[in-house]
Amino acid sequence: MTTMKFIKLFLIPFLFFGFKPNETAVINNNELIGTWVYSTYKDDLLYYKKKNNLKKDNAGIEFFKSGKLIKRQNESGCGTPPITYKNFNGSWEKKTDSTISLTYQNWGGMYQEEWQISSLTKDKMVVKRTSFQMLEKKSVERDRFR
Repeated sequence: MTTMKFIKLFLIPFLFFGFKPNETAVINNNELIGTWVYSTYKDDLLYYKKKNNLKKDNAGIEFFKSGKLIKRQNESGCGTPPITYKNFNGSWEKKTDSTISLTYQNWGGMYQEEWQISSLTKDKMVVKRTSFQMLEKKSVERDRFR
């Protein structure tokens, strides 16, 4: 086989298909622990910035070394402005080198999410929510006078 045939048959296709960008990051607990304020959503990815505190008027999440978390999100199911935010308690655990599981209770019930960490630095986190499920629906007290 000549050098030119080798290049055409093996190297050129490898250049197009062989290099895939790294779509996950290895989770470093020291970088994950702390307060993350929601920044934006783009192409199925959630972007967070590390801050000192959760913001009163924005969503976010705070991870603790103990495996506990605080998830700040809409206080109710209504997304019509003005939106009021509230902190909800929960827990988190590392599933793989690039995946974490979140369990928390909010106004609607108990939920579990799985996040794939695409990028994690000391001041920025990019995640893709790979699963979301309601574990238990919160019962709503009905009108007693019906």
